[in-house]
Amino acid sequence: MFTVKFGQRSLRSATIKRLGILHFNSSFFSIIYNILAHAVSSQTTIQHGIASQRPVIIPDSQNIPSDKIPQLLSAVNANRPVDTFQILRRMKDSGVTPSLTVYNYLLELTARNQLWFISWAILDDMLNAGVKPSVQTFAHLIAAQRKCIPENIQAAWKKMAELGVEPSPLVYSTTLDYWVHNGRIDMALGCFLEMKARNLVPEIQAAQRLVVAAAKTGYATLALDILTYIESVSPRKMTEWVWLACLESSAKNLELQNTRTCWNQVVHNGSLLPSESICMAVLNTAARCGDPDLATEVLHSLKQLGVEWEEYHFSALVEALCTNDKLKEAIITFQIMRTNNIIPGPSTIASLSRHISRDVERLDAAWSAIDEIHQSGSVVGLDALKVVIQASVELGDLQRAIGVYKALGDYNLKPDVMVFNLLLDGCIVARHRPLGDLMLQEMKEIGVKADQDTYIKAIQLCLTQDVYEDAFFYLEEMKAAGFMPPASLYQELFDKCSIWRPILHSTLVRSPYIQKFKLFHDHNIGSVTAEERVQYLSQKGATIWLTGLSASGKSTIACALEQHLLHLHKYTYRLDGDNVRFGLNKDLGFDEKSRNENIRRIGEVSKLFADSGCIVVTAFISPYRSDRDLARQLHAQSNLPFVEVFVDAPLEVVEDRDPKGLYKKARAGEIKDFTGISAPYEAPNAPEIHIKTHEVDVAAAVAQIADYLIAKEYISL
Repeated sequence: MFTVKFGQRSLRSATIKRLGILHFNSSFFSIIYNILAHAVSSQTTIQHGIASQRPVIIPDSQNIPSDKIPQLLSAVNANRPVDTFQILRRMKDSGVTPSLTVYNYLLELTARNQLWFISWAILDDMLNAGVKPSVQTFAHLIAAQRKCIPENIQAAWKKMAELGVEPSPLVYSTTLDYWVHNGRIDMALGCFLEMKARNLVPEIQAAQRLVVAAAKTGYATLALDILTYIESVSPRKMTEWVWLACLESSAKNLELQNTRTCWNQVVHNGSLLPSESICMAVLNTAARCGDPDLATEVLHSLKQLGVEWEEYHFSALVEALCTNDKLKEAIITFQIMRTNNIIPGPSTIASLSRHISRDVERLDAAWSAIDEIHQSGSVVGLDALKVVIQASVELGDLQRAIGVYKALGDYNLKPDVMVFNLLLDGCIVARHRPLGDLMLQEMKEIGVKADQDTYIKAIQLCLTQDVYEDAFFYLEEMKAAGFMPPASLYQELFDKCSIWRPILHSTLVRSPYIQKFKLFHDHNIGSVTAEERVQYLSQKGATIWLTGLSASGKSTIACALEQHLLHLHKYTYRLDGDNVRFGLNKDLGFDEKSRNENIRRIGEVSKLFADSGCIVVTAFISPYRSDRDLARQLHAQSNLPFVEVFVDAPLEVVEDRDPKGLYKKARAGEIKDFTGISAPYEAPNAPEIHIKTHEVDVAAAVAQIADYLIAKEYISL
């Protein structure tokens, strides 16, 4: 084990490996240490900001043995860091000072392997050897900081300015990549704008990554603006995949003009076919923004993808046509659907009827369009006339709706059950029971079989009258036909009977059908038992208590676990700081006494949730064993499962993550009594589950907990 000094910090090799910075064995560190000893132990590192006072001399490559250069290049190209530094050691043992080219090769290797610590040591060695860094040097140095904190990038730029190295497009592009990789679109955009102000064009790969990142973040217009600018000033063009990302983002943001621009580039000028999901997003934009031409093109692309056309595809086209007041084309679309063996459903018909029912003029225009289609010799489908009937009903024009129904024979059409249901809707609105009875009678005469909606509407029509006993006749017919009356229908009957016929109301309450929807408390039984809850919920209430340092991954795992259990149809709820600290415990501070009381209350609430049959997931640091043991005892007293999950991550790892910057503030003394820094954390002695988040991902962690719950029969699949 050895310690390497770096500025004001010292890192042990084991610490470096534990942080995941390097993945080589100790012999590798020894080699690096021996080769760069005078650099890494020097106080002239990049963090000091003190440059060497030695004159800058760029050695001639002829000073280096000729056999070493090919060996070095071969090792670098083969990505063999150990071999590379062994060759370098032999060079230095021979008294040979590496040239700028050699140093750049070494820095390229550190960038490729994310050896950020070694890259700074190499730079120090260059400066101590009198070798002046080049633009390429700093490009590699910045690339090696890809997974580091922003201060490393700022230090690299500061050192570059101190040495008088003018940043090139390559340096800017590498910096741009850093910000994109770390999700800082704001900083990446600032870097790009600075380049633009200096008339510098980023490398095409970096520009593409910036555009894709902006698109995926939801800034579709920004992404397209950057893309357009780069293509206008660069001889190279963006790949089609970048345009595809802009297309998806524009469509999801309902930006029609941008969507159309990207669609033309990808589909018409390119060779790519967008995926089905992207096509659906574009189709939705075309529908919402009223672009039937774009919707039609998407339908053709779906066909090229081998996707079978469905009703919802054409529903979007109908909506786009309606938005442009192209009623005739929308009506013709129904026949196109029928030609492709797609039956327009109620939702598609409703989308057109909603447009037509806005005013009488639109309704007249639709009727005229149907006549025009019929007179031209084209087939007019029943779906088109259903639209007119539904729009007439919604406008309260029952007479027109009946007139359309009577005119079906003129178009060689016969009504189906949906036509009669629409007419019954009109009768309900008009409270016209005799006409409704006539429709039901004609329905039987022509052999149209009633469906569940027909019976519901017949009952609702009866309930519009003062005399409504026939509602119960239709109710019995409905049950005899094999349809289960919905709870909402019984509620309507309740409301009617409770006002006019209390005796009928009490009869309904005793109906076995009602008992399926409503259970009444039996005073002889008493409270609901835990066994009953387990029986009806198919799960046993339990508390999953996640404990660990801040940034160890508790909240992330808790959220994912809650989603997973809910998708398994398990009654689940998550407790964390967001829903506890601002409500139940808003009167508590962050001193030791308040934090103990915070955990005690959470334990009590968790017990109540678990007693209700819920699987409650808590995500709190809960640093003291005594507090966690108290929560466990509360559950044990009620015979409720308590599953302690130790979400474990070393302090170095959580400090490196530190998404909220809390550790940094704690180190600076801005936060007092911070767990892990200035306050203790007592790790569980024997947790039910131990998860090391620096070794497993979220999915594996959730699977580990779920498997435990299944094994203990707290849940069943």
